[in-house]
Amino acid sequence: MKFRNPDRSQYKQLLKKAKEGEVIVVPMDDRLTESAPPYVATGRTTPEWFKNSPKNGIRKCAGVQDYLNIGVVIRAWTDFSFDPRPELGGWELNISQMPMCPEPFISDPFPRTATGTCPMTDARKLDESPYPKLVNPYAFITAKGWSLMVTDIPYEPNPNYSVVPAIVNTDYYHHINIVLNLTNDEPFTIKHGDPIARLIPFKRSSDITKLNFAPESMFRFVVGRGLGANQMKDSGGIARAYRKALRQSGDNES
Repeated sequence: MKFRNPDRSQYKQLLKKAKEGEVIVVPMDDRLTESAPPYVATGRTTPEWFKNSPKNGIRKCAGVQDYLNIGVVIRAWTDFSFDPRPELGGWELNISQMPMCPEPFISDPFPRTATGTCPMTDARKLDESPYPKLVNPYAFITAKGWSLMVTDIPYEPNPNYSVVPAIVNTDYYHHINIVLNLTNDEPFTIKHGDPIARLIPFKRSSDITKLNFAPESMFRFVVGRGLGANQMKDSGGIARAYRKALRQSGDNES
């Protein structure tokens, strides 16, 4: 799949439109956005399994809620069917095509030798299989100084594969392909519309370069503060206290 950019002035104008707190998504074909486009994870898109979880269990954890409600979710733009071919040292991948698109959907795999033996390959049942790189028909643009981190879908592990994590500086490089580490040895299909990866935005300048360790004598002054045990007794629990502190901080709730 080739991404062409013959008019640099149009490209520069698009870069200028990128603002903090936003991601510009550029589809290869506008009709792709009609079926299963990427979407922003918010409280309105919380997974059904989480909505149906025990009220006094994981659903009560504000930290989990915030983790689920962050970033952009990428959904499969077509069907990807995988059949194991151990005799060939890998897999056969069939990709459903959509006649609307000017370029075919493809995978441009990395060979097993690209990583060699590493902890990631220990999870495989077909050790010598390559890493499929599902070439994304969307491009992503962020504001200057912002990047997107590619991860799995949180709390939804797939027994057949994991997404190889990465960080892409999308303020100057806009193509985020989905690289898979195939872990099983049974046929499976990623269906059109299935969530397959999450993009988490962050400002590169916000990264830390140093850890400062306070002495243990300070611990007793910290443990009873913030959302510590003393405040929890009066707040009705840590989840309510956490949300209250979030509102007081001025940040928007998920």
